[in-house]
Amino acid sequence: MSDAPDMRLGNTFRLLSSATSDNSTARLGRLALAGRRIIETPNYAAVTSRGCVPHLTPDSLSKHTSLGAAYMALEDFVERRDPPIYDTPPGDNGRLHSFTALASDRATILAARRCPPVLAPMGNTRKAVTLFTSTGFSRVTVAEFAEAAKRLRPDVIVALGETLHTSTTPSSKKALNMTQRTEDWLDEFLHHLGGRQGCGDKGISVFAPVLPIDFTLQWSYLNHLEDVTDELSGLAIYDVRILPDLVDYPSLSPLPKLSLDVPKTPHDVLRQVALGVDICTIPFINSASDAGVAFTFAFPPPATGKAEPMGLNMWSPDHAASLKPLLEGCRCYACTQHHRAYLHHLLSAKEMLGWTLLQIHNQHVVGEFFAGVRRSLGQGLAYFEQGIEDFAIVYHAQLPEGSGQRPRARGYHFKSEAGQEKINNSSWTDFAVDLFAPRMQLAAVFSLAVVASASTFQRLGACPSLGCLLPPDRSDFLAGQLFDLRVEVHAPVNGSEAAHGGIPDEAFTVTISAGGAPPRPLGDFFQVKEPHVEKWQFQWYEDLFAVDSQTPSVVNVASKAYRSLAMNEPGTYEVMLSYYGGEETKAQWTVRPRADKKAKNVILFIGDGMTTPMITAARLLAHGSINGKYQSRLKMDEFPVLGHQMTHSIDSYLTDSANSASALYSGHKCTVNAMGIHADSSPDPLDDPKVETIAEIFSRVRRGAWGAVSTAFLADATPIALTGHVRRRFDYATLIDQALNGISKYKWSPHKGPDVFFGGGAEQFYPGFLSYEGKDYYAKFAAKGYSVSLNRTSLLAADTSKRALGVFCQGSMPVWLDRNEYKDNLETFHNDPRGGNGHAGDLPGLKDMTFKAIDVLNKRGGDKGFFLMSEAASIDKQMHNLDYDRALGDLLELDDTVRGTIDKLGKMGILDETLVIVTADHGHGFDVWGSADTKYLEAQQDDRAKRNAIGVYDRSGQAQYSAGQGPNNKYGANSYFPSTWEPRYAIAAGVGAAPDHRENFRVHRSGPRQPAVMVGGEFYANPKDSPAGFVVNGTLPTKEGQGVHSLTDVPIYALGPCQEAFGGTYDNTDVFYKIASCLGLAPESERSRLSQ
Repeated sequence: MSDAPDMRLGNTFRLLSSATSDNSTARLGRLALAGRRIIETPNYAAVTSRGCVPHLTPDSLSKHTSLGAAYMALEDFVERRDPPIYDTPPGDNGRLHSFTALASDRATILAARRCPPVLAPMGNTRKAVTLFTSTGFSRVTVAEFAEAAKRLRPDVIVALGETLHTSTTPSSKKALNMTQRTEDWLDEFLHHLGGRQGCGDKGISVFAPVLPIDFTLQWSYLNHLEDVTDELSGLAIYDVRILPDLVDYPSLSPLPKLSLDVPKTPHDVLRQVALGVDICTIPFINSASDAGVAFTFAFPPPATGKAEPMGLNMWSPDHAASLKPLLEGCRCYACTQHHRAYLHHLLSAKEMLGWTLLQIHNQHVVGEFFAGVRRSLGQGLAYFEQGIEDFAIVYHAQLPEGSGQRPRARGYHFKSEAGQEKINNSSWTDFAVDLFAPRMQLAAVFSLAVVASASTFQRLGACPSLGCLLPPDRSDFLAGQLFDLRVEVHAPVNGSEAAHGGIPDEAFTVTISAGGAPPRPLGDFFQVKEPHVEKWQFQWYEDLFAVDSQTPSVVNVASKAYRSLAMNEPGTYEVMLSYYGGEETKAQWTVRPRADKKAKNVILFIGDGMTTPMITAARLLAHGSINGKYQSRLKMDEFPVLGHQMTHSIDSYLTDSANSASALYSGHKCTVNAMGIHADSSPDPLDDPKVETIAEIFSRVRRGAWGAVSTAFLADATPIALTGHVRRRFDYATLIDQALNGISKYKWSPHKGPDVFFGGGAEQFYPGFLSYEGKDYYAKFAAKGYSVSLNRTSLLAADTSKRALGVFCQGSMPVWLDRNEYKDNLETFHNDPRGGNGHAGDLPGLKDMTFKAIDVLNKRGGDKGFFLMSEAASIDKQMHNLDYDRALGDLLELDDTVRGTIDKLGKMGILDETLVIVTADHGHGFDVWGSADTKYLEAQQDDRAKRNAIGVYDRSGQAQYSAGQGPNNKYGANSYFPSTWEPRYAIAAGVGAAPDHRENFRVHRSGPRQPAVMVGGEFYANPKDSPAGFVVNGTLPTKEGQGVHSLTDVPIYALGPCQEAFGGTYDNTDVFYKIASCLGLAPESERSRLSQ
């Protein structure tokens, strides 16, 4: 912030730069408030308690911080009937400045409630907002709040808003009432202040609240804000997730945005800035100082080569004799005049000066953090976004917690919960307590830590010893398949594994032997240059006790990475890592046999999350039966070969879609959320050892055409894992760039991008914060010769000789049930593929996209063939939502697509040369156990009576969904879907793993289901979902709000060349080798040439 006060009479905000014309991303600005210093933005306002920044006197605040503004709450001053603050002489700067003794050049921001506020159980009224003072709850009306503004004269005042008081998830009716009240209150408040002229005369800037509810429920209020923009000076944002929606309000975009959405970490602050927040309120500065934590983070982050904590626990005895400053290079008063040992002593002695020095330091660090953000933005949005990525890599995800006592906390700042532990422990104890009890408890914790370390908590997956080889033991390879090798030697500093003084062996060696031959150094064997040793540090938790106490185990690492290796000769290889003067880690690798081509083309259909019980239920819904015998079947039922694949990941028996897709595409298992790599411990999530995928090998070896079709967003796990190589599946923008441009950081398998790429996920393509480097990837694809389609009409008309991109909406595509049966729901979506809040229209289905993909790929692949993956993504997504009808609708769409594809391939004359596979990547614990009389169920008054509507065994009856198919079928003579989705007698179905929810077994007509809502940090049954149903108790942790994947094996159907290879039960990685063998991607005929 500038040190020069602004003495102009006006209150102005001027944008200095923004990466987008609609100001929807991070931006530089300057806020000038009459008589105060100019505030350069992005910046922050200090959060006060009773008008003071905790632990700092006004003169210390003025002398030792660069703060430009302080956030204050009216409820801190009005605990008495006649608040003394109103009797304070106003002076030259107003009563609020005089009463709090805030420096005259610092601005005040006044709101009714604290940040964050204590939830008020009685809520607000139609005329007043509830306050929580030191003497209990009281209320303030609009007129009273306006009078307070006139008498106190803050620089900025946040108008009253009907914000949430007892729940984070109001009903739609409640939310609409909130917006109407807020609109009425704002108009009344502006009237009392005399409009813009009156505010200007009083030197007050009014910031209008933007409520923490869905955009669709307050659009009318936002329209009203545009009508009164001339009387407003800014916006107070209670939930920053609404900011992308504000781009449609051009008169609101230029206003400064104050965030009252409480961030928990500096990572959250960066996300808020990236969304366009100009001024943040950051309560965690005060809580960290209270906890005895000294901040150590900076922006842009330093290149440390290891994961760093964002603060130091100054209670730790590690600092008792340290003469270092709190942060090397910090110029704050605490760091230039004192050292860590002194701060540790002050805290241990409970001297308030300790917390004062910590607060001075932490406010300085945050001020420098924002200065770095502004400098970064001055160099361009891409530089800032890279800084965010680097910050996430360099620093831990959470701030450390102090291990000592806090200063005395005033009770009215916190809501007391039943059974809540006190912030500070009692200073005395019962002398009769067994003095050995703490030791026994510690021994129990240690014992459990060892057990947990061997089960659910792991230092690094696939690395049970202190020496790690990635790919690990028992890895398989296709002959000639490219891969990276990462070698790590761990030296745990603390915890149950602590060894070698925390110093890793940098002189480790790695050898490899093939077929019993003498071992050779790895670099010599692969004829690559020996890489340099890398070093870093990481942390992990040994068990739940360590998590609860926030006691991580620290590990120092020495490592090497060998890039772009390949083994051409089938057989067994043994890799040995030797370290610490005698310790060894061995890995046995197998290169699978070579095989010549048997199929020209492969089409791999993936029903995401699809299991045999789901297939059975879909058959029941869509295919009629007579006397228990089906009169028609699913198309996949007609496939000649049925097998099953096991879906475990590399280090857990339950998988997610990222690493299960990676196993199908590469023949290598990896860790949950990772794809195309073996997850290592390095701080860089993009440098993990990679493995080549089926698409990359097919492109490199066969030079054929390949593509991906999905009803998910294209950066989602299943479609993007064909080219993705990341540890974090959520790096969506990076993954789209990898799909188009390949890997640029390291030498890797070259590919020119997919020949076909159809699905959703427009937010990664149109320019903005969610696209790679903010760039226009529609334009990037077009520049590489792609046709670009944004709806069904343009898709069908696309030139089949050109590579084709089709992106039809934001997010995942609407499901079959909404596209075909409940079409009005489509108009409620905000998913226009061009961006903005309109809904996507003229949507293609899975069959449309698959058929077009086959046409393009067959033409472009020619005699070299093609590989196509086509995914029905929302079988999984709707199973997560417990929306079984929508999931089964998408499964039937998948089967309809398979049926049409077989027919199409036959007409094209290429069916005999095409291997068609239908499978899943994982499963859910879904099944049907009877039928439910939905009419009877809803007529009952209590939950136990409602359950009697379920009929089992003989009372399950016959399905009422299906009708005879034929020429009159509205979806086509050869398509099979239910004739009704709303029979009285519906299937009684569910999953074994679910949150608390309500169930009435009816289709959810109004849109996809939300079974649970969060209340107080835990999920409970959504009272709006199936209100006439009964409560089903959950079986998951209370922080899980939707269903999860299950252990079940999943089916795999095969038709065409090599179909016989897919029978039986086998690992999911084997699917890759069976496909690669059938395509001849490691042909036997190539063996002799390579040997020569």
